[in-house]
Amino acid sequence: MPIRLSKACKELNVGMSTAIEYLASLGHILPVDPNYILYDEIKLLLYKRFSKDFEEFVNARIKTLERQER
Repeated sequence: MPIRLSKACKELNVGMSTAIEYLASLGHILPVDPNYILYDEIKLLLYKRFSKDFEEFVNARIKTLERQER
């Protein structure tokens, strides 16, 4: 399912320039346009690379919220 570049970056908590540079290193040249549509192949490359970072971010955020509640 296609997704906009800006939404994918927001979900993965990664900057758009970082995502574009990573894809360029793999040979996929994208315009610097937040409305650019990512199709499954390119979207999977981003999620494979940055999903671990996203999981770490979510876990840290949960721990922070738990500490604030105490």
